[in-house]
Amino acid sequence: MNIDDIREKVLSLCCHLSAVPIERLSPEGMLLVRSFFPGTRTVLVTGHHITASLEWAWFPFAAEQGGFTCAADLHARSTIEGIERELALHGSKSVILPYPDKCGISFKRLAAETDMGELGGSFLFLHHTWGPWVHLRVLLTDALLADPAQESGGICVHCGRCTEACPGGALSTGAHDQGVCKATQQRLRDALAVRAEYRYKCEACARACPVGEPPGDILIRDKGSAIRIENRRGEVR
Repeated sequence: MNIDDIREKVLSLCCHLSAVPIERLSPEGMLLVRSFFPGTRTVLVTGHHITASLEWAWFPFAAEQGGFTCAADLHARSTIEGIERELALHGSKSVILPYPDKCGISFKRLAAETDMGELGGSFLFLHHTWGPWVHLRVLLTDALLADPAQESGGICVHCGRCTEACPGGALSTGAHDQGVCKATQQRLRDALAVRAEYRYKCEACARACPVGEPPGDILIRDKGSAIRIENRRGEVR
């Protein structure tokens, strides 16, 4: 089976599909993947292009794990489930890595092993065209899918703008302190005083990145007891 068949049948224009044979992973990555699904022969990574910040806004959704989800992941999950069904029709077994539950496997690192993009200087994943504006999902399959490897390096310009822009100092060269990042985002949420209805996602590092076109950002209007959340057009850079 060829990966182009999946692209044609399943993917929409706002998504990118890349594959990497497990043998091309780092020894650590190979071990982690096989510990999750021993029969893995190919890692498939889908990237959904974020064109509006509201796609990354997390809202209450009782049917989801943890009670919250975002539109970007609803779409990305639907896409990856379509790929899983297509593979099943050809007799292949697959496992979709859980999200947002932790599975111990970095989606960014797996995506960086494909031709989709690379890890930037501060551990942001950068799509070769969209920059940091991409939402990842990962599927492991026992199918061997042909997808010629292409070089995707040279995307990050190592300007340091993302590190300087982080309001919590969570970024440094080659590292992302997730604990500090989460604490900073919670502090920003508390400052907005918007809790149960909406979970603010800081985009300071992504918006500082010169790679890709930033989407319209989120504007929160407080009108008395009502909170209005809307997407507004981003500045042209």
